[in-house]
Amino acid sequence: MADKNDSIPWTRKHQPKSPRDIAGQPEAVESLMRFVRDFDRKRAKKKAALLCGPVGCGKTSSIYAVAAELGMEVLETNASDFRNADGITATAGSASRQMSLFGRGKIILIDELDGISGQQDRGGAKAVEEIIEHSAFPVVMTANDPSDKKFSRLRKISLNIEFRPLPASALKQALTGIAASEKIKVEDGAIETLVNRSAGDLRGAITDLQLL
Repeated sequence: MADKNDSIPWTRKHQPKSPRDIAGQPEAVESLMRFVRDFDRKRAKKKAALLCGPVGCGKTSSIYAVAAELGMEVLETNASDFRNADGITATAGSASRQMSLFGRGKIILIDELDGISGQQDRGGAKAVEEIIEHSAFPVVMTANDPSDKKFSRLRKISLNIEFRPLPASALKQALTGIAASEKIKVEDGAIETLVNRSAGDLRGAITDLQLL
């Protein structure tokens, strides 16, 4: 059984520390690594990367793992927290042009891009385009489904990187590894049950594992 006194969410405790730790997405992670590592604002054909894929498949974790590998910091903005251009620009706009305190490289992460696709949006997508155009640092966005037509230009100016649904084998390997790390005994078939009901969402499956 899991330690009920463990207040740290296992999704954070066992967050991948290296690109090699990302489950089941080798091609996508390598594409992201190349984009960030080789980013040159003046010569880049694509000034942003758009990571697309279902919930819990490793998009955001990959960004933090790549940043750690390259010694960079991440400035994260969740697009769903803002419904207008001013909110997004105030949070991510200035940071995209300022050097970090210690001179480290920086990734501007705009998470959950889908969150600005509703009727309440007031120029949010356009504001993101402006941030990309003027950013001194690589901008990386995540979306579950960026098919909304207002994102058509963002798709065009970005390197589109597909994160596929995680196969059952990758989910099982990740959950088994976490259980071993936590020194817990999982009942026969419990891992398979978590995998089967996860619908490919590793983050959700890890949360369920902690609750066993």
